[in-house]
Amino acid sequence: MISFYTMATMFFSIAVGIFVSINDFSLVSQYLERIKDITDQSVEQEIENNNKLAVGGNIELKNVSFSFTKHSQEVLKNINMKIESGQKIAIVGKSGSGKSTLGKMLIGLYMPKSGEIYYDGKSIKNIGLKNLRRKIGIIPQEIIIFNKDIYENIKMNRDFVDFDMVKRAAEICQINEEIEDMPMGYNTLISNMGSNLSGGQRQRMALARAIVHNPKIIIMDEATSSLDAINEYKISKYFENNECTRIIIAHRLSTIINSDKIFVMDKGEIVEQGTHEELIKLNGKYSELYNYHIEEESVAVAT
Repeated sequence: MISFYTMATMFFSIAVGIFVSINDFSLVSQYLERIKDITDQSVEQEIENNNKLAVGGNIELKNVSFSFTKHSQEVLKNINMKIESGQKIAIVGKSGSGKSTLGKMLIGLYMPKSGEIYYDGKSIKNIGLKNLRRKIGIIPQEIIIFNKDIYENIKMNRDFVDFDMVKRAAEICQINEEIEDMPMGYNTLISNMGSNLSGGQRQRMALARAIVHNPKIIIMDEATSSLDAINEYKISKYFENNECTRIIIAHRLSTIINSDKIFVMDKGEIVEQGTHEELIKLNGKYSELYNYHIEEESVAVAT
């Protein structure tokens, strides 16, 4: 205990010295407030319970707002969304508009500051998050490949997943043949972060990982950016034929034109929603984003 206080005294002496040198004492209290915000956060296990939710794919957000700390500005503001089972939904917006934060909130990584998120009529605050996540497939923008074999990278320590399920997912995601052509097949060891795989292979492996347990909801953060047109088409047909709800956080607008509904975000708010055709006619934020995307693609083709 004495050594703790000694170290603490040394730390604060150094810290105060630094802040004195830059003449900004106010930062000390601000940083301490940020630390308090972190310690005040609820531990996730505290909201786990034994309620078993039969996820059907219906999601509704009512007046949802979120900020990372009590004292920071809201990054999501009064979000209202209604997603029906089996729909293909897209969330678009400029960088920093809140798209990825909203995606993380949908799987319970963040909890609303205010408002409610409902899965099939039940608040996310009152359901077991582990149970919920077993019904959701997630493909993040930054794909993490582990220094394990291919089988384990797709299975991801899920005891209920067997080899047949892994192989079926790989077939759907158009990577099974490439895996079987490798010297050790599904036992092939992957280098750290998948450095011995192409971008397309990493993305298809992440897709297989997301669908291996037959989820009712898929959340994709630009999940097909490294795929060629043929593989992207084949994988898209699987999702169309499989009755699961798809939520696509889109950066390439060409991938979401046929969505049932598109939500347009700007500065943490949903500012427009509708189909591609409806939003183009509106001639607002979405139309601006889409026209910019078309111009970018034209320049890329020209060069």
